[in-house]
Amino acid sequence: MVEIQGGRSNVYYHGDSMVCTFEPGDYLLIRPACLKDIQPGDVVVFNSRYDEQVVHRVMAHREEGFITCGDNNTHFDLEPVTQGNLIGVVTDFVRNGKKRPVIGGSLGLLRFRTLRLACDIWKSIKSFGCYPYRLARRDMKRLIERIWQPHIEQMTIILEQETVVKFLHRGRTVARWWPSRHYFECRKPYDLVIPDPEKK
Repeated sequence: MVEIQGGRSNVYYHGDSMVCTFEPGDYLLIRPACLKDIQPGDVVVFNSRYDEQVVHRVMAHREEGFITCGDNNTHFDLEPVTQGNLIGVVTDFVRNGKKRPVIGGSLGLLRFRTLRLACDIWKSIKSFGCYPYRLARRDMKRLIERIWQPHIEQMTIILEQETVVKFLHRGRTVARWWPSRHYFECRKPYDLVIPDPEKK
């Protein structure tokens, strides 16, 4: 909910669409503005027909209004920002008692694109890194089992409602099985040597 203090609108941020820029609980300082005062890259607050208020970055200007997107989102918002639903521009935010400026304009757009590029690169690295592991799981499982033979102990814990089987290596839990739920979870790389009891 937006509150007014000294002619400015302020709001606490929540959600995850702008987590690259804001954290839940940040106190956003908002300056009332007209559409003509806003430029791509600015962070704005507007009323949405889907949510009470939205805090997103302006990406482009269209005839119907401004197109926005969260710094942590992959798709632009469907609803344009118009003078009718605009609350204002976020100029600063307060975190842990310290006031910090919000980067807007062309530098704000550069920040958005840099974050997006870093995110895409990280996703590619993770995807590429997973491929050899999936290959090893599928095609080299027997070879790995011969080379790496960690001593795995089993511990059965009987609770009131259910039974849990723990798999331990050097005293550390590396896998768990809930027979009543038919659910098995195992940490990597132990899934290469501990078979899934549900698939036996």
